[in-house]
Amino acid sequence: MQGLARLGFQRAYGVVGPCVKRVVSWNGETSSINHEYVVERNAFDKALREDIAALGIPVIAGRVKNLEREDGEWQVQVRGENGKTIFINASYVVEARGRRSPVGEGKRLRGPATTALSQLWRLDHREAATAAASYENGWAWYASAGDGVAAVQIEVSANDGDMPAKNQLEDFYSEQIKNIKEAENWLKGATPVGPVRARYATPCFHTSLVEDGLIRVGDAALAGDPLSGQGVFEGIAGAFAAGAVVNTILRKPSRTDLAKEFYNERAESTFLRHVRTGRDFYRREERWADSPFWQARVNFPDNEPAHLSPLAAAAGVEQRPVVEDGFIVSRDVVVTPDHPRGIFQVAGVPVAPLLRHLNEESENTEITPEELSGFMQKPSGDVAIALDWLRYRELVN
Repeated sequence: MQGLARLGFQRAYGVVGPCVKRVVSWNGETSSINHEYVVERNAFDKALREDIAALGIPVIAGRVKNLEREDGEWQVQVRGENGKTIFINASYVVEARGRRSPVGEGKRLRGPATTALSQLWRLDHREAATAAASYENGWAWYASAGDGVAAVQIEVSANDGDMPAKNQLEDFYSEQIKNIKEAENWLKGATPVGPVRARYATPCFHTSLVEDGLIRVGDAALAGDPLSGQGVFEGIAGAFAAGAVVNTILRKPSRTDLAKEFYNERAESTFLRHVRTGRDFYRREERWADSPFWQARVNFPDNEPAHLSPLAAAAGVEQRPVVEDGFIVSRDVVVTPDHPRGIFQVAGVPVAPLLRHLNEESENTEITPEELSGFMQKPSGDVAIALDWLRYRELVN
């Protein structure tokens, strides 16, 4: 939501639905901790295109049929909304077509094969809510924006032999819903609307994110387990990073390798964090340890911790690529076990020089925000925030 506001995407921001608490039923226990926004994707995507057009950027609606690079330029063949073929030449392409986008020069590293089956339901009430629940063959997610319609999506194994033929999806989905006791309350008095839809939902990571004249963003770059519910968030966050990378490659070509290093490291660490967090959550469900669905997910991708303790090792200062003024540059950052890529700034204050400065001070010397302000040439409030953050992290005594 902050990213949309930062871009000035008022239409997309305006169509986002209510913020609700997610109710989670897992391993026989029910809790309600996190909040999330309910989004109707067709309306959201339409609003995004309208926001882009309002900025004076041409928008062509259609489906890309072919993408080829020749003599340093991309040739894009598009089938327009009216069925007419459109040809576009482009110097740079952002590949954002999701998990099933063409592989290109790299390859995809994949997690346990997963399919998401979803069905819309007409409700007899207008209560906005989201919920998730585990069952023997997978887990289910429920969402309603309070408009009398709900979506119920189930995540199941997509290994060979696990999924029925397309013409049997409706029966298969119905049988799965019957096995989810929480769905009885979700769908009390509800009637199904439209067909059951199947979507590819396997966690995957692309090994070649930045190619000649092309960068991958969103699920085309990395796609975590749907359990995390972070797809749209990571798409927007990754796009901000990709913008700085493309800007650097086109305008500061001498830093191309640095820009690629930044983008690749960011994407890999994001992917591993998400799938390891998902793995830990799968491990919390102990009732169906013999189920193939759960067995395949409790050890992916490895046994490394999702988050290391901040005190597992001492903090240090290293040079790493960061975003500064819309470009990728190399700067000193504070590296900690749980932030191995480093922290560049807190509240706009570079923390590496601040840490060095504090480490040079006597333990008995009290450093005031005003003194730090003169050193950093930043507003005292911002420096105080950065100092508090460093002390909170126990990086300094």
